Amino acid sequence: MDSGTSKNSRDSARGRDWQIHRASPVWDPATGSTDAPTPNQWLDASDTTTIDKAGPLPITNGATIVEWRTKSGTLRKYKTFGTSGPPTWDANVVGSLGGVKCNHQMLSADVLTGMRGLSGRTVVAAFKQITNEHSATKGLGFTVTEPHVSGNANNPTTTVAASTGGFGGGARRIQGEALTNNATLLADNVTVRPVADGEVFVVTTAVNYSAARQAAYANGCEAPQFNGTIVSSGTTNTTIDPYAMSVGGQIEEVGGLGPNTGNGLCIAYIFEILDWFSLLTPDQLVGPHDYLCMKWGGGLM
Repeated sequence: MDSGTSKNSRDSARGRDWQIHRASPVWDPATGSTDAPTPNQWLDASDTTTIDKAGPLPITNGATIVEWRTKSGTLRKYKTFGTSGPPTWDANVVGSLGGVKCNHQMLSADVLTGMRGLSGRTVVAAFKQITNEHSATKGLGFTVTEPHVSGNANNPTTTVAASTGGFGGGARRIQGEALTNNATLLADNVTVRPVADGEVFVVTTAVNYSAARQAAYANGCEAPQFNGTIVSSGTTNTTIDPYAMSVGGQIEEVGGLGPNTGNGLCIAYIFEILDWFSLLTPDQLVGPHDYLCMKWGGGLM
């Protein structure tokens, strides 16, 4: 059996396993549990009722995406941003499940209220590597960006990477004119297992704003791989909602002209993003992590 046939067989098996597993009493983003609540934001590329294309619906294989809507919390619509055009939706990427394919394209949300003054934030996401692009400044699967005091919007607070070994750092600006360091992505040489071509992986990043700490989890739900300082001094901002939330890259501002450029654009499939406006513990992360791994066939990260 050649490698292509073997891969297709594995993907088909993952799709069947997910259909079987759905009947089991596992954690479900739609209902949550006493351990892990429903996410405040949920994007699911396998749900074609949440993804629109131009012309008659539903979305079809290879079609460009006009809008990707959240499934829980405040309704947010992620739409095309930038000059590189929209990402596409591909059918049957993992078994019968489709995915959003970004090739240096990105989507950005239009409703950003309700997130000021958070004590923490947690994101668990499933991606699939398309090409080996292990750059420390590229491959952002999901970012949250807050305004700088000076008016610039180049300060990501929460970042999950889609093609830098599966980890992303974060930063949160402080009050006054002093600014934090920009987001720090962990490159391959920082004891991070590289992501192979065609590999599905699940990644978790957690930001504790109150304690000015961030954590990237080595296996998705426990034993943080990195736990560093995200603010240099002072207090975190409690009065301003994020400037942007983006899928497939980070929105930046050049020349005080508003959100007018993208950076860290990834080459990857984006399958599912679970986002809580609070800090989840390692124990709470087990259910969401297992849900994504079983559904998408991702290995431990």
